[in-house]
Amino acid sequence: MPTYVRIAVAALLLIGGATVAAQAPTWLRMYKLNSADPEVRRAAVRELGGREGYAAVPAIRHLITADPDPDVRQAAAYAAMKLGDQRAAESIRRAVAEQPDGESTAMMLASLARLCGPTPEAVAFVDECSRSGKPYRVAGAAMARTEWFQPAGVSELLALGQSGTDEFRAFVRERLRQYLIPTAQMVGVVFDGTDPWSPERFAAMESWWSTQGTERLLRDGLSPKRGRDADIREIERLLHDRERIGHLLGLL
Repeated sequence: MPTYVRIAVAALLLIGGATVAAQAPTWLRMYKLNSADPEVRRAAVRELGGREGYAAVPAIRHLITADPDPDVRQAAAYAAMKLGDQRAAESIRRAVAEQPDGESTAMMLASLARLCGPTPEAVAFVDECSRSGKPYRVAGAAMARTEWFQPAGVSELLALGQSGTDEFRAFVRERLRQYLIPTAQMVGVVFDGTDPWSPERFAAMESWWSTQGTERLLRDGLSPKRGRDADIREIERLLHDRERIGHLLGLL
């Protein structure tokens, strides 16, 4: 065999080997989706959702409704959202409607909201969950509205955080730490997020949000979740500060 042919074959083998090596982690994680251990399945789903595991999209979509572990179903819904799998929307709706009411139900509704946006079908489903009388579905509906940058979603969470079981209230407080507190910080308002939350603290948050909460402020406050550039975020903070001072001085 001529020398140039041997060199060409060796180069092709090296390229092929590198490609297989690069793909191997994805296929290995897909294999782990079938593990008997739910912790292993959850870890695999999260890694596939965070590493552009598009080859695993059908498998992840299947887990949303088929996996027996609610945390795996929740992780699969989040991964589908991160991967932009619009076909997973129906699977998420089905899982929310069929599985027992719990934290994973609420989290899946938030993933659905980010995946679809406020489409008529998504809005109708969220409204249905809001009227269900099931605490976590109601909270999930409020989270979905917040993900759509609707101030009413935060108001609903503030009301929900003062009722229900200790476990439910703790869940809602964590969502308020995720949504409200970073948004307030955008304009220099600091709320103490440590437990316990007194009625006075809720009252202060509700009073501030009822007058200051806007779609634009919520959108800018949640921008870190969307990976917005830090410089852009700083410019947005300065614009909000300027508007706040202008209103205080009666200039706006």
